[in-house]
Amino acid sequence: VDPFSKVIPKILDGEAAGIIDLAILALMATPLATMLVVAVGFYRADDRRYGALSLLVLAVLCVSVALSLLR
Repeated sequence: VDPFSKVIPKILDGEAAGIIDLAILALMATPLATMLVVAVGFYRADDRRYGALSLLVLAVLCVSVALSLLR
């Protein structure tokens, strides 16, 4: 995946690689959003243990996405 700053210009230029990169970015963002919603749900249900574990998983996912985008 190209850096996000290059994805939008590729899409606007009509390059297929830009659309593919955007799809890959969407696939990477889906688990991040899911874990955020799950963590908030656990905290609202006063289940702090699973909320904290969900935030830990979210942190690991964020680091892995950041490393893949900043390669």
